[in-house]
Amino acid sequence: MCGVILCLPQTLFGKSMIMQLLPCFVGDVVAIVILPLNAIGAEQALKISARPGARLLFIHMEVLTQAMLADIRCCYYTHILISLELFVRLKLHPVVTDPQFCAHAIAIILD
Repeated sequence: MCGVILCLPQTLFGKSMIMQLLPCFVGDVVAIVILPLNAIGAEQALKISARPGARLLFIHMEVLTQAMLADIRCCYYTHILISLELFVRLKLHPVVTDPQFCAHAIAIILD
C-alpha cells in the first residue's frame, strides 16, 4: 500500500458501505476488515456476500487451514473479515506481509 488514509466518520455515516464496496469497484484487490465483535462480522458477511464479484472469508473461529492461508496469500478473496484477537493469534503476519499479497491489498480497515 502506498499510504494511509484515516477516516473517522460519525455513527450512521455509512462506513460499512465503504468497506463493502471498495474491493468491488477496484478490481483484483483485497480488503482486510478487523472487527470488534463476531456479531458485527456476521452482519457484514451477509451484506458482502450479496455483492456481485465479492469473495468473502469470514474468520470467526480459531481454525485457519493451509488452503485458506494459500488463498489469502494469492489474493483469492476480495474481503477478509476477522477480529483483532484472531488476527494476532493466528499469526497472519507472514501472509499479509508477503509481497504478492501486499501488491493487491487495498485496505486494512479497523471497524
